[in-house]
Amino acid sequence: MAAVLGGDKSNTFTGPVEVSGQYNVLSLAKTNGAIATRGDIFINNHAKLNTWGTRQIERNSTVRLRDAFFQFADHSDASFIKEECFHKLVAEGKSFLQFNWIGPLGKRFLYLDDLSIDSGAELVVSGWVEGTHFFLVRKTSSGLEDALKRIAFEGYIPGRTHLEHYNEDYWMISGTPEPATYGAGLMLAALGLVCYRRRQKQRSARLAAGAY
Repeated sequence: MAAVLGGDKSNTFTGPVEVSGQYNVLSLAKTNGAIATRGDIFINNHAKLNTWGTRQIERNSTVRLRDAFFQFADHSDASFIKEECFHKLVAEGKSFLQFNWIGPLGKRFLYLDDLSIDSGAELVVSGWVEGTHFFLVRKTSSGLEDALKRIAFEGYIPGRTHLEHYNEDYWMISGTPEPATYGAGLMLAALGLVCYRRRQKQRSARLAAGAY
């Protein structure tokens, strides 16, 4: 079952919202800066929370995932920038943060005051593209150090999730590319240098031949 919170007026309900079950989806699709939900959100047992707009969740809310999914829904306009900014993300069991489903269509930003991942739990970050998707947590986050050990980026080196400076207030959580990615980049750079030197030698030879 899919429930959609749409329209251009902010919801006034401030109580908690809970969605459970594999086939149940809560889609946040408010427009014109309206807030879809003002209370805490509980997503359980393989249910999904989708954000179709930007800034759908009230700033002071906590989102708790228990074997569940938080997804930035894809947008047809690649220039559309999505942002979500709320107080705290809590992950239990094996939960997923999905930055895109089919391709990197537009930039996505997730701003958190705090991040907490339970002992024995894992947060899998999927569809993440460096320089396009931004997983940001305040530097004052009390649970970040422990949480970092329990975050895995799909397609990136396991156990090498790390923090990068984003600005004076936020850390950026990033994955480390597989060595093959670096190797391919170095090979292309080396090939370009070889071709450049070959062209330079050919040019020098032509100039030398023309000098006599």
